[in-house]
Amino acid sequence: MGGRRLPSIWRAALIALVLFTAGREEARAQDDLEDAVKATFLYRFGSFADWPSSAFADASAPLVVCVAGSAAFAQLVEQSVGVQRIGGRPVAVRNITIVSPGGGCHILYIAYGSAQATRDALQATTGDHVLTVTDSRFNNVRGAIHFVLSGDRVRFHIDRRAAENNGVTLSSRLLNIALTVNGASG
Repeated sequence: MGGRRLPSIWRAALIALVLFTAGREEARAQDDLEDAVKATFLYRFGSFADWPSSAFADASAPLVVCVAGSAAFAQLVEQSVGVQRIGGRPVAVRNITIVSPGGGCHILYIAYGSAQATRDALQATTGDHVLTVTDSRFNNVRGAIHFVLSGDRVRFHIDRRAAENNGVTLSSRLLNIALTVNGASG
């Protein structure tokens, strides 16, 4: 009987391993799709936001999308951007380690693994004409736009006041598709 049990245990372990691996691969594929959608949303937010002219060095300066904490996600954003232009401007993507005042970002996504706490990164951008984007997958500290999963869809909440405090005005078209909008335009 002892000899018969070992193959059953191995068989069960093999089945568990196969199911676990298949489950992980499916979860990874889901995460990859979620990241691709977020990367596209991230730079497209620039089409629905207005910055003061002082936020750019000149009329041909790029719209700079910064990703704090994830070189892989920054690369995905860069692939999504391709040669797209927003408001006639080229779009540049930068991976940054530390968010600092005057960092030259127009859109900032704070990813998991950022070298600084999300609150500290958001504080560093206060008044800097930066549209801040955070992600519920990493924590519940919110920037002007906060990604969430609703069902199986990537959606977002908007804190209009946070955007306006940084001198960024969001389009009503963007506000209309948000799950929630907090803060009123004054």
